[in-house]
Amino acid sequence: MNPEYIGLQSILTTHLGLSGALVSVTFELLAPFAKEVCLMGEMTDWESAPIPMQRGADGIWRTNMKLRQGQWLYKFIIDGVFIADPCNPLKSEDGLGGYHSYLLIGDGDWARHEATPYGDIIRVELDSVILGRKTHVHLYLPPDYDRSRNYPVLYLLHGYRTEVNQWISNGLIQHFMGNLLSRALIAPFIIAMPATSSGEHIENYGKFLSDELYDWLHRYFAITPGRQAAAVAGMSQFSLSAFSLAQRKPERFGFAAPVSAFYSAQYLQQLEQQSLAIDFGLKLYCGTEDYALQRNERFVAILRKNGIRFDYMRVAGDHTWHYWNSITRDLLIAVSDFFSNGAEGTGHEQ
Repeated sequence: MNPEYIGLQSILTTHLGLSGALVSVTFELLAPFAKEVCLMGEMTDWESAPIPMQRGADGIWRTNMKLRQGQWLYKFIIDGVFIADPCNPLKSEDGLGGYHSYLLIGDGDWARHEATPYGDIIRVELDSVILGRKTHVHLYLPPDYDRSRNYPVLYLLHGYRTEVNQWISNGLIQHFMGNLLSRALIAPFIIAMPATSSGEHIENYGKFLSDELYDWLHRYFAITPGRQAAAVAGMSQFSLSAFSLAQRKPERFGFAAPVSAFYSAQYLQQLEQQSLAIDFGLKLYCGTEDYALQRNERFVAILRKNGIRFDYMRVAGDHTWHYWNSITRDLLIAVSDFFSNGAEGTGHEQ
């Protein structure tokens, strides 16, 4: 980075309670030697429409906008250089070798409260014969995890070009679980978040998840056996695996929840040309502004044509963590309901 930018400071001022559900947010960045500073992030569709910031006499660049409550990812562009907010401790890997910052607005289920127990996140490593390499998995263990009892398990897959810790750093999954558990909206379960790479062969990855990892977790952790105690969910690219894994191994997975799935045209064409039947509960999620919506609608049409029962939650949102955080509560409750009641998809749409 240009030495002129050393010592950058930023201030993020949030004024709550304005314009109903909207929150007025002022982004500020001290960059006295910069010629141009822009804000980009989920609120600008990233590089599609960066927002120019205005330089004050004090050398601070500012812009104000109104955002809905939840999480928003963002970066600054300083004379063509992309940087995370240097003064915001909330940041995560961006999947491109750098970082982005994120802003949490409001007090939703993503927030951490001092008196609430949140369980533990642990990182385990195993030698995979199928993948031919060492791989690691993050595990969420609920508060007061007790090996003398067994727990259901949710296999939660990250998306394309995101890191294995995304459901933790951006997804704040441990906060959601602790807050929902503390209000008895869900029952305790384990979450397994395996690592993969964008170049992983999808067939090998599927075998690793449904066979090798499945058996390994049951060997070393207190997990309830049987399909009634195993669900798989995932976002973006690998949400395809959420459906295909359950379809491939219905004796192991009783519930699947693809989130913002990006089904390939070839895969959808194959499904359209065959008689499709499934033997597991299914719930789909997609935002109404998501670029993957059209493919999700095509997938839904295939399910209807084959008389398959499913749930479909289609609400406002696009392909962003702001949207994914907005549906995480419903996703975890749906998974918990399946573990408790064996709930199958009913064809309801929202």
